[in-house]
Amino acid sequence: MNNPTTELPELLATEAAQIPSMYGRMDFSITPERFTVEPDAVSELAPEFSQRRPELLANEELVARIKAYTMHGDPVADAYAALIPKYGFHRLATMLEGACDGGLENVPSAPPELVQFIRAMEQFPAWLDPKLIEQGAEEVYAYATHGVFSGGAVARIQASKLKSVVVTDSIPATEEVRKCPNIRRISIAPLLGEALRRINNEESVSSLFD
Repeated sequence: MNNPTTELPELLATEAAQIPSMYGRMDFSITPERFTVEPDAVSELAPEFSQRRPELLANEELVARIKAYTMHGDPVADAYAALIPKYGFHRLATMLEGACDGGLENVPSAPPELVQFIRAMEQFPAWLDPKLIEQGAEEVYAYATHGVFSGGAVARIQASKLKSVVVTDSIPATEEVRKCPNIRRISIAPLLGEALRRINNEESVSSLFD
């Protein structure tokens, strides 16, 4: 289900070509500052993972995959976000909300990027191998950038084998999301604060994502 580690650099290059306004100036050969293999480095890992850190770091293939995916964006969502200069943030947010609440048929002249975005959310994740669950996987974790949780997503998550779904708080949470024990939200406030500080001091903002 996962892309082979050797194919990931090519995948990243493809993303840059598809959405040049978002990725065009990024150098994917540079290791991001947020990636480290130092066992004692400060981390936001959950306790159950922190205890396994030495074991995980000893797996060179896994570390190589994590490093590659650290550079991996969300090409479907980013393609939609790249439309902000054309449509404006408020209109894009309104169209996305309308599509999530009432379906694409309720969004007149929906741009192709929105159609692809919604279709992608409706698909079973390619990275989740159902056979692992059938074979007795005890815990399954999912990580995503923006937690839209449209339709009956929260109910399906609660009824699933997922131990936890970790997302950022870039999208306001509904009461249903806040009460769901399977959903963990991470604040992007520190990142936004640092970005504002750099803008005020006329420092590089893009280097935050190097």
